[in-house]
Amino acid sequence: MSTDLHRLFDGLDTKSLDRLATRRETVLAGGRVAAALAISAVPLGLAAITKEAHAASALPGPVVRVLNFALTLEYLEASFYNWGIRQGVIPGGKDLRIFRTIQDHENAHVAFLKRTLGGQAIAKPQFDFTAGGAIPNPGKDYEVFKILAQGFEDAGVRAYKGQ
Repeated sequence: MSTDLHRLFDGLDTKSLDRLATRRETVLAGGRVAAALAISAVPLGLAAITKEAHAASALPGPVVRVLNFALTLEYLEASFYNWGIRQGVIPGGKDLRIFRTIQDHENAHVAFLKRTLGGQAIAKPQFDFTAGGAIPNPGKDYEVFKILAQGFEDAGVRAYKGQ
């Protein structure tokens, strides 16, 4: 099959191949974002079902632990986007609109999980997005901010899949 692919691309110039790779990367990146959003909805659905089933009493311990784990991740992500937008690190225009949408979603996830857990919700921890100074200027360097955002989103997806 790879021989067929080589023959298919033999007649294309490198500029065309570069554009093809860029479009492919764009589509793949969009797919990763869609997958992350879909997976982030899983604990919210679980929380809604669980709360209905146990509305008359406290949630069972294992459910509380899983939902509080999800809440911790949502606190992290919401805090990060709230902080980044306050810092002004994100350029205006399209990028800022995208990050504000993500910020709104993360804050909604926190509110939903806190409402679902009620008095069993954990308190919001404090986060240091510089990792004790090891990460220079994440609130001033947009490229560093985007790398951290991708890392937090990937960690969240992996954690939800692991639970």
